Amino acid sequence: MYAGGCGAANGTLPAAGASLYNPRVSRAGSLFRLQELDLEADRIAARLKDIRQQLESDEATRRAAQAVELTGSRASDVRRASREAELEVDSLRVKIEDNDRRLYGGTVRQPKELQDLQREAEALARHLHTLEDRLLQTMVDVEEAEADHARAQNEKEQADRQWAQLAGALEGERAQFEERLASLASTREAVTDDVLEDDLALYNLLRDQQGGVAVARLQDDACNACGLALSASMPQLVRQGSGLVRCAQCGRVLFAG
Repeated sequence: MYAGGCGAANGTLPAAGASLYNPRVSRAGSLFRLQELDLEADRIAARLKDIRQQLESDEATRRAAQAVELTGSRASDVRRASREAELEVDSLRVKIEDNDRRLYGGTVRQPKELQDLQREAEALARHLHTLEDRLLQTMVDVEEAEADHARAQNEKEQADRQWAQLAGALEGERAQFEERLASLASTREAVTDDVLEDDLALYNLLRDQQGGVAVARLQDDACNACGLALSASMPQLVRQGSGLVRCAQCGRVLFAG
């Protein structure tokens, strides 16, 4: 990278000495080539950031895993409730059998006591009917919960497979882009060897000020970045390429290539 002055803020900047430059490449042309490299690097950097975010936030598999956890917990709860309901039914049946033995076994002879046992048998039968209905409902709940859990597991397996494919593709893309960035950095280093130090400083300043675009093409004798039509003599100065010509409106360096 060579030392030299930027010149005026607008208009034509001093031409570089012939001994400093490849005569086939103008100062503006070198900056334009540098900008092409930097803009491509910017696009790649933005895509790499997006790839990293995708790799770090796999929302689909996370939701699928949460669904498996939730449905598994629900299935466990309803299975436990079903077992408890079954134990209640079994316990009540034992109680009913014991009451029936006393009622019909002949050991109880007092009419009042027999009436009490009969009333208790009827109450126990009603309660058994309620518990059996509850047990039947828990069995239905278990079947539905296990089906939901199985479905969630299948969906998670599918999400995991899809994510593995996507992650593999993203990793491959990232590797290619990182390789391209390294190549761009090497090329950029070579290109900056043909750029004056002050030209490079101006370029970097304009990149910061103008959203990454420091150099604009001359198109129909106008700046293609802001659209300002140049005065009569300016387009010719841009085409000669002997110095840097900047747009009077946006301040970008103009390039006629």
